[in-house]
Amino acid sequence: VYKAAPAAYDWRGFYVGAHAGGIWVDGDFTAIPGGTGSATGSSFIGGALIGYNWRLAPNWIWGVEADFGFASADSATIVAGPGVVQSELQWNAHLRARLGYTMNRTVFFIAGGLALAEVEQFLPGGAATVSNTLAGYSIGAGIDHAFAARWVGRIEYLYDSFSEKNYNYVPFGGGLLASSYDSHTLRGALIYRW
Repeated sequence: VYKAAPAAYDWRGFYVGAHAGGIWVDGDFTAIPGGTGSATGSSFIGGALIGYNWRLAPNWIWGVEADFGFASADSATIVAGPGVVQSELQWNAHLRARLGYTMNRTVFFIAGGLALAEVEQFLPGGAATVSNTLAGYSIGAGIDHAFAARWVGRIEYLYDSFSEKNYNYVPFGGGLLASSYDSHTLRGALIYRW
């Protein structure tokens, strides 16, 4: 008896989900006058995402996605002259475009776009504690797999790079502290499509 081949999985439409994983933050610091230093921090990160997919070609989709995640990635370093610099990445968010190649229920995708992060900076010598929202870019790649009609599992990697930020500090007669951050995120997600 002839049986028709099952229809290809349709990836078009809205979806929402939750993500969780690990984030690793690299900070570079330059004090003027003073010296330089670098530091790393890591933490758990978790949050939510929402997106939409369109069909681009028979085996291709493209879409847009936004996400938000809470973290607590601490770092500290000694900068020659001013002293110890401490910082904490508290949350990040992304607005990205995605391009994916579909193999029925599996999608291999790349993504890139805007990255935002809130970093609390503890300036040397107790001069001040300031929070700033940093902007930068994000690139990444991952795999989506539909294990049920409406449910999708994901694993992905993201690299975020944020522009340099200058801070004034009081000790040692005043000056500037320039800091910049990169982050690496490896996370999974559970997604519901409708």
